[in-house]
Amino acid sequence: MHIWRDLPITQGTMPGATTPRALVVDDAAENRMLVSALLIQQGFDVEQAADGEAAVRAAEARDVDLIVLDIGLPDIDGVEVCRRVRSFSDETAHTATRAAPSTRSATAPAASANAE
Repeated sequence: MHIWRDLPITQGTMPGATTPRALVVDDAAENRMLVSALLIQQGFDVEQAADGEAAVRAAEARDVDLIVLDIGLPDIDGVEVCRRVRSFSDETAHTATRAAPSTRSATAPAASANAE
């Protein structure tokens, strides 16, 4: 697996040109569709998986260049998916994570100074 900027993006018309392959894994269909559309626009051939087990099977069955992976999956989490994929992949993995913004405030709301 490689991060996208390391991949040779070609139009597919040149002799020997290859299309990079991506696997998009998320239990939310709208997220899979959005990310897939963006990757397709960049020249990727995209496969999707809705859970961790399906992601592992897809990665094992098909040589992919990039995996976009949700960490919070319903069956096995994204960290476990990474561990399993790394167990059979001989490629160097590059991992980037981003935590979702918290919906809870870190501190209690301040009381209004004008409260009566």
